[in-house]
Amino acid sequence: MKRSISIINTEIQLINVIEAIQHFECQDNYLIIGQFNIRLDRIQKIEKMLEEPVFKQHFKKIIHLPLYLSNKNPLRFVGYILAYIKFFFLILLSKKFDCCFFGVVTDIIVKPVVYLTHYKNRNCMLCVIDEGVRVMADANDRVQNESQLLLQQKKKIGLLHGFFLAISRKWIYPALTYFSIYPLPLLEHDILIKNQYDFLRNHPLDLIKLEKNSIVIVGQPCAELKITTLEVYKRIVLRFISQHPDCQIYYAPHPIETDCYQWMPDQVTLLKTKYPLELLIISNTVKTLIGFNSTVLFNCAVMGICQEIYSVSLDKTDYLTLPDPDTINRLYHQLKEFGVIIVNSHFVPLD
Repeated sequence: MKRSISIINTEIQLINVIEAIQHFECQDNYLIIGQFNIRLDRIQKIEKMLEEPVFKQHFKKIIHLPLYLSNKNPLRFVGYILAYIKFFFLILLSKKFDCCFFGVVTDIIVKPVVYLTHYKNRNCMLCVIDEGVRVMADANDRVQNESQLLLQQKKKIGLLHGFFLAISRKWIYPALTYFSIYPLPLLEHDILIKNQYDFLRNHPLDLIKLEKNSIVIVGQPCAELKITTLEVYKRIVLRFISQHPDCQIYYAPHPIETDCYQWMPDQVTLLKTKYPLELLIISNTVKTLIGFNSTVLFNCAVMGICQEIYSVSLDKTDYLTLPDPDTINRLYHQLKEFGVIIVNSHFVPLD
């Protein structure tokens, strides 16, 4: 019987862990919900999902890490140390794990867990189950660090020495398996396994039923994050809505959006779901998906679950602070590679 340990901090990572558990036929599964650098509402969504048998039944033990400390809180470092101690003894006192599933490769909490798991069982498969632009960035990072990895492999690392290297982020991962829907640039010793979402496609959830051939606008916290002003954001969204008067339009607010409830027109239906938006799109026939640079656009484009996907590119005059042009160009190049249509904020697509 294969044993697995997973550490997640997003709802999609939970979905991907379940898909990976099914794919690799793991039965004795531990799940760590890393409540560290994320918002409380996201944790609540993960916990809500785990109330459903279709999700919870896959895990023998679910471990919560309550570290709701802000960046300015002086106790944050103490909280991390206590978390490391908890992980240290949890893994060292457990039986060997055959698989370790995790999200962001560079996360300060993830690395020590992965290191300890691998230290106990050198044959343990280390599997990245993250989604969107982050998993692509992780793969690119490993390509850039290939020479460091080869050098690190020559060194003999003891338990405590390696553990503190992991805390300082200097420990280099051995070979990784990527369980992803994305084509990735990998090193020779890494493996890419295509995630087809077979389990969730075959186990339909009780989700909101959308009108067929509807339009879904993916909300972004552009005003909340000071990327642009609320006035500019409203102008873009409302212009698109006004040009599609005969279509059923849904607006899926980002978790940290707050103002959209006040200015959204009555003909638009607000989508609030405890599940990731991708699952809602999978379960319905959506004609058009439009957003800015959301991970949802990437995921839905690669999965091929929407007829048309548009990403709105802000004009230079729209930004409060101009971003790095190379970063923006790289982002939109990736979107175009997956078939997403890029439109300027002063032009919205018409039927």
